[in-house]
Amino acid sequence: MDWETLSTRERDELIAVELMGWHPERAQKEAPPAYSTDLSAAWAVVAKFPRLRFVFERFEGENGTCSAGFRDMDRRERGASSWWGDADTPAEAICLAALRASGVLAPSPRR
Repeated sequence: MDWETLSTRERDELIAVELMGWHPERAQKEAPPAYSTDLSAAWAVVAKFPRLRFVFERFEGENGTCSAGFRDMDRRERGASSWWGDADTPAEAICLAALRASGVLAPSPRR
């Protein structure tokens, strides 16, 4: 699955089903919250990972981007203990990191 090719609605459906516990039929019939574009909805995604530490960074500059990550502070292996998402908006970065932390998307090679 390629996040970049999904529409906003498809992204929100993916998050609703894979992370938020929605049944697939519900996500097709009813519009899920705008997890990938609305920061307040994205915070609900963060809340689904209470045992992981949430980290957020914003890079300023010509191509300013946001990075969101989840770190498992109980695991010592660097690559297996953190999952990151880089995007233009905080909400999208949070969603990417959460999908990677849950194993829905492949981990980012970053960090």
